[in-house]
Amino acid sequence: MDNWLKRFDYLELGDEVKGEQGWLLSKRRLLVETQDEKVEVVISDQITPTLARTAPHDIELMFCCHFCGMDNTPNELKCSGCGKPLEKQLTEEETGIDQILKCSSCEADNDAKKSNCWVCGIYFPADGPQSERDCTNLITIDYMQGHYTSADKRLPKEVTYLIKKIRKAGLSQEIVGQWIVKKNQYLAQVKRIEDRSKEFGDKAMEMINNYKGYLLVAAILLLMFLVAR
Repeated sequence: MDNWLKRFDYLELGDEVKGEQGWLLSKRRLLVETQDEKVEVVISDQITPTLARTAPHDIELMFCCHFCGMDNTPNELKCSGCGKPLEKQLTEEETGIDQILKCSSCEADNDAKKSNCWVCGIYFPADGPQSERDCTNLITIDYMQGHYTSADKRLPKEVTYLIKKIRKAGLSQEIVGQWIVKKNQYLAQVKRIEDRSKEFGDKAMEMINNYKGYLLVAAILLLMFLVAR
């Protein structure tokens, strides 16, 4: 499967969270593209600059310029796109976090008060969340069938399956790649069932149309018999 999967994985740090000084908006983006479709998964959260430095080394860390939107490395002093200073550049400042929890899946540092890892989305308690309302970050999934978030009340079965998989094992390229294969198999099976149901319905209607004259005569004879009694 690796031969035909194109993968792109990076972590985007954006503007400071309103009303939360020292906290930044973060988006972990994972794009997996095959010959037939493209799937993008995004985990949105709020973190401190110090926590941002603990992101796994295999994920490219980018700082999003709040003037033009250009991605820059965290060490850039000026935006490579518009040249304006990156005023919210990462610094070694105090986090204000009482306790740090290291994620068992991706090893990123987290605020122990949160229930989900800001990088991989895994739910820390072993038994998993009872519902997405228990989670402290948002998962967004874009693919051919539509745009969905983990906060949506009604989700397709295949999307719910992927979200639960991420909450249990953490977001990874392998999980999304395997999900694409299983999703396509599931959707193909659903289509076969629908096609068979339609075929059965068409045949039933054809039989009714072919024999409706006989059925009408039989119905009239039955009615006459009942009246005669």
